[in-house]
Amino acid sequence: MTLAPRFQLPRLIEQGKAQTLSLPVFDGLAQVTPSLGVYTLFDRGGLQVFTAPVTNLGSNDVALVAGDTSALVRGEAWQEEWELTIDGVVETFHREAALVGRVVYPTITDVDLERIHPGLSAYLPTTQTSWQEQREEAFSQLQARLLGKGNRPNLIVSSWALRNVHLYWSAFLIAELLRVTSSGRWGQLAADWGARVEAEWDALSFQYDDDDDGVPDGDDSAVPTLLLADLPEQGGDWSF
Repeated sequence: MTLAPRFQLPRLIEQGKAQTLSLPVFDGLAQVTPSLGVYTLFDRGGLQVFTAPVTNLGSNDVALVAGDTSALVRGEAWQEEWELTIDGVVETFHREAALVGRVVYPTITDVDLERIHPGLSAYLPTTQTSWQEQREEAFSQLQARLLGKGNRPNLIVSSWALRNVHLYWSAFLIAELLRVTSSGRWGQLAADWGARVEAEWDALSFQYDDDDDGVPDGDDSAVPTLLLADLPEQGGDWSF
């Protein structure tokens, strides 16, 4: 048995908000149903701050009420621990987490995709009724890239600024799918939309809340500006 907990990003838990946390586990393509589960949340210092039994075994849910987190101090580099009994064996899974003031939401729908390629809905696979899967995957990849560049998505105040990157990233994933399953110019569109993703990424800037207090602290960008100032003349001293 090769078990894989399914999650794309660190968990962002909104402080003082009722929410359900889930961690489905798969063995290959099959989703596994544990017989028992316990969830525990640890802060950055390894202190246990919350624990609860897992419900709805299969999807593996933990329901938080607002009071469970309202008195906790926000922080990152926390850890979730999921102890799930599967086929009589206790399996323990960990996921990085953070207690935050807000999470970032996507701002596009299929309507926006139709604006850049009218009639796109006609190419939906028979197993889908919308492009939600591709939009969600594009948003996960976008957030992972932001994290890799040192920008926490939950601290981006102007979430609308992510729209264009998310829009063309979704379109790129759709074209990559359709170039295999459908005839037409999808290979060229994938290349064009992929290039547009990179152009929009390079131009991406947003208001950023460095200290997570709900107030923007200034502008930031996905690609830091490289300043070349006071360069020495040819033959000069290049030491720093």
